[in-house]
Amino acid sequence: MESFFKNNVENLINKYVHPELEPKKLFQTLEKEIIANSKKIADEVISPNDFTIFLEEKNYGRLSSKRIIDALFEVAERKIIKDDLFMDGELKIRIQKDMSIKEGEIKIQSLFLEEHTNNNPIDSHTLVLERKKFDAPLNLPTSHSIANLTVIDGVDKGLSLELTEKNIYIGRREKSDLFLNDDKISRLHAYISYERHRHIFVDADSLNGSYIDDERIQRTYLLNGDKIRIGETVLLYEVI
Repeated sequence: MESFFKNNVENLINKYVHPELEPKKLFQTLEKEIIANSKKIADEVISPNDFTIFLEEKNYGRLSSKRIIDALFEVAERKIIKDDLFMDGELKIRIQKDMSIKEGEIKIQSLFLEEHTNNNPIDSHTLVLERKKFDAPLNLPTSHSIANLTVIDGVDKGLSLELTEKNIYIGRREKSDLFLNDDKISRLHAYISYERHRHIFVDADSLNGSYIDDERIQRTYLLNGDKIRIGETVLLYEVI
């Protein structure tokens, strides 16, 4: 009994003295940094594109993983769209160890950079691991789940497609990424590209056009919650 009590007390003390950060805290800190350091230029609000997150040794060891970095990329890309921001240049996020900060704390540095000019550039989707057995950074996949495009009205109601950074094509062609059976839709009706870390809807000179809020569009940045009408089909764009 005494041993059991002693072990539980030690566990409680360790949790208090050595607080463990949850990934959610990293995500929230990154979102706050994006908002706090974005700047308005003309009619646009531009986010920094280069982020370094500093952790003390213990939490660095726990959280410096590909999975966490990949999740941070998705958090940043979704935040840009949800808050109607723009980001120029390549998004870069890294986690580094900092022995000067207290356990459980996070420091984050953000910059507006298009290229790294130092002697040891860190590639996009790179996790910096400070273990000697690694001689080079580990590259992460370049595709992230950002938004969904869902048919909410029309013959294909319920059909949904996940959007990443890749172009997707919409129409009656069987090879289309989003193949629709609506006779009033062109074979290649439209496509969605990804620029400045935003999805852009582009009408491909379709016969019957594309509409958002009853306004015919040719090319527009999509906003979270946009409803796009093509033919007799309505698509809902939602950030995940």
